[in-house]
Amino acid sequence: MANWKKVLVSGSAIEVRNITASGIPSKPIGTSVDFLAIDSEGRLVKTGSAGGGGGGGIFVNQTNFYDTSNSIKITGSILQAAPKGGQGNDFISTSSYQSSYVANNYAFLVSQSAYFDNHNVGHPNSLAWGSNLGGSIFNSYNSTTDVSEILRTLVGLISASGASGTPVSVASPLPESVTFTGTDVLPDTNGTPTTTLDVSLNSNARIPQNYSEATVQYLEHKGFNDGAGDKVFQNVASTVYTSISTNRDFGIVLRSDPGDGGTYFDAGSTGTEFTVFAVVTQSFSDNNLVTTPDETSTFTTSSFYKYTQTGAGTSNGITVQQISTDSPTVIPPQFQKALFTGVPLQTDLETKATTTFTNISSSGYYAYHGVKAGIATGSTSISDVIGGSLTTSVNTNSALSTYFLTPLEDSDISDNSVTTTEGTVTHATATSRSLSGAPYLNNSTYTVVGYTASGLFDPLFYGNIATIASMSISSTDLQIKPTSDNDVRARANGGTIDYGNIFDGNTERTNDTVPGKDDTVRFNTTYTFGRSTGRDSYESNEDGDGTPSDTSFTVDLSTRTWKGITSNTETQNVNYHTAGAFGQPSASGSLSYFISNDGEDTAPGNQASSTSTEYFGGEGYRLPIQATGDLTGSNAWDSGSRLTLGDGGDLQVKPGYLVNPESSKGYWYPVTGYSTSHYKWYIREFDTGFGGSNATTLTIDFDPNNDDDFVNILNTTDHKIAIGVLFEYQIETNSGTGDGSDGFSGARTRIFDLYDGYGVVNNLNEANVATNNQKNPFSDNVDLRAQWGDPSSESAGTVTMTLNNNVGQKITGTYSKIYLAIRYTGSPTNSLEKISVSAS
Repeated sequence: MANWKKVLVSGSAIEVRNITASGIPSKPIGTSVDFLAIDSEGRLVKTGSAGGGGGGGIFVNQTNFYDTSNSIKITGSILQAAPKGGQGNDFISTSSYQSSYVANNYAFLVSQSAYFDNHNVGHPNSLAWGSNLGGSIFNSYNSTTDVSEILRTLVGLISASGASGTPVSVASPLPESVTFTGTDVLPDTNGTPTTTLDVSLNSNARIPQNYSEATVQYLEHKGFNDGAGDKVFQNVASTVYTSISTNRDFGIVLRSDPGDGGTYFDAGSTGTEFTVFAVVTQSFSDNNLVTTPDETSTFTTSSFYKYTQTGAGTSNGITVQQISTDSPTVIPPQFQKALFTGVPLQTDLETKATTTFTNISSSGYYAYHGVKAGIATGSTSISDVIGGSLTTSVNTNSALSTYFLTPLEDSDISDNSVTTTEGTVTHATATSRSLSGAPYLNNSTYTVVGYTASGLFDPLFYGNIATIASMSISSTDLQIKPTSDNDVRARANGGTIDYGNIFDGNTERTNDTVPGKDDTVRFNTTYTFGRSTGRDSYESNEDGDGTPSDTSFTVDLSTRTWKGITSNTETQNVNYHTAGAFGQPSASGSLSYFISNDGEDTAPGNQASSTSTEYFGGEGYRLPIQATGDLTGSNAWDSGSRLTLGDGGDLQVKPGYLVNPESSKGYWYPVTGYSTSHYKWYIREFDTGFGGSNATTLTIDFDPNNDDDFVNILNTTDHKIAIGVLFEYQIETNSGTGDGSDGFSGARTRIFDLYDGYGVVNNLNEANVATNNQKNPFSDNVDLRAQWGDPSSESAGTVTMTLNNNVGQKITGTYSKIYLAIRYTGSPTNSLEKISVSAS
């Protein structure tokens, strides 16, 4: 059969699949040998001089390579098998194709290596890119990813492997799983009011009748208070806040996390713009009936906000961070995360179009509402966000609540201008008692008249439970009380009078009425001190030195302004007693007080004397200086009798002390006859309470510790104390026959010197001592002895004597008493305050 061949005729078009031609050399590129090529018009030409084309094809012959300025797209209609048959660079024929090679898979074959600036990774034949790669950096790759990018990642992983060959894990570069929901709006430090209105304005200040204060009138006009008796802002249902100092800006900010500062959300690829959009509306109402302001209220303003942060960093409360891999120097970050914790929204309060928060007309209800927020990454436009991407925020931490705010401060309303008038205090009545023949006040009354205060109710008045004005007594140890507490205080608790003493002109207002702006406070009352206040004396803490520490008291008039400021506006000093008052001789001076009645024996501090203890609160156990034989009788001391003065006279009992009346420590007696060498005496009966057959020791305690002041009877040193002890058992009338058969010399009573002879027998032995100022105050003769048993001791104010029965130092159940004869020479440093005795 004949073979047909296609013939190409000049001028016609033909489409061929393969062209074969003989004589075309196979020569590698880069030589000067001619070969066939396709020119820029699609013609098959022969290069070089042989073809006559002059190199007019798309390839331009350069030194050792061909160059083209056009992109070349190669489509293989018949794919070729891999020609690689073994090692080396040899091309093998198709017939040598190994079965393990992929056949007919290539549209472009190169016999040597090809250099690419980059080429795509292509399409996997099995799993596609993005399949089962979540959490890996490879999940971000697709068919257009450069091969070099993947190779660089692999090299980075291998190079960062540990010494054991363990590969480094790759942190997920995926966007954060947390997305912004727009549900959190939290205030910053200025977000919600923190300073409440001063307690004076908010709670204590009350409005008087006939008030004229302009600010208060304005607030009443707006319905925030109701006038007389009312509080300022009485009709405000919520807490009243004042914006002052750092709290003047009342604004809100957006937060994208629940407040823990650590919740980040997706912010797109690294370096992408991150934008926060927000809108907010602030409304104001100065109508007391409109407590929740909105767009229909007195004033409303709305604002739109846009804040952008490009790349990592912080601005306007927005924080953007790159999501770092485990080894960012090897595996660079791919994505970023963001949060915002303080994106500022509206901060300046507005009350009307031209007035900001500066004056009383700014008082009212404020609220932020209509707050919406949204975010965008990349090129999202504002119109897209406004069109529906903003999310309405919820009310977190009361940021979107309604508050009543006012710029009003205490200083905006003047304080009260108070004027006071001092009244008069006069002695009304007095009662007294006697002690050592000297009078003491033990009850006295004083009338207080004419204390007044005005200006306490203009422009406002203090309407809390505390008093507006009051009388009080101070600077005294006594409790001096008014006839009634209601007589010495004025109060208008809750806005109405409840204690009286408030006058409209000359008419006292009744309780439960509101005081007027021009009202005054007046006090007229009687004060009394006496038995109801307890037993006390102005000398109770004075060591008997005669210098009163508490001879007067102070009458104080105190006032309180509407701001709660208190002051003692009038103070008057009043003596308990004025010399010559109540019929007392002026030459004797003013009376001291001692709240104790005649016959009582209780010292200041309620320390009651007894048969065994003396506190010098009375003279119930004191004996007059008489014959020793009369000591056991009933001839008690008369506390109302004046003392015998001069050398050999009597010691004085003051409240709590035993003193020399003519010294500076005395009371009510002249000091012109005082001498440091004079002797003065005090005789006191003590019952040891011993109930046995025969005591062996006698103990006497003194307070204060007078060890340095004690001497024996023979000692004549000034300012010392000597003490003689007489035993009931051996006093003449109780000592037997008195003929000396019982060991006594005659019938004389013996005085045993307490501070001489303990441990030493017969150190003092004087018989038949007649009456004299130094040794024997009694009217009969005595014997002086110091024959105490051994051992005896004296220490720290306590004297313990061993009794010597042989010389009459005997204490029994029948004769349990002793008598102390106490002698001061001059005025000892420490006056005796307490003596107690016991026997065992």
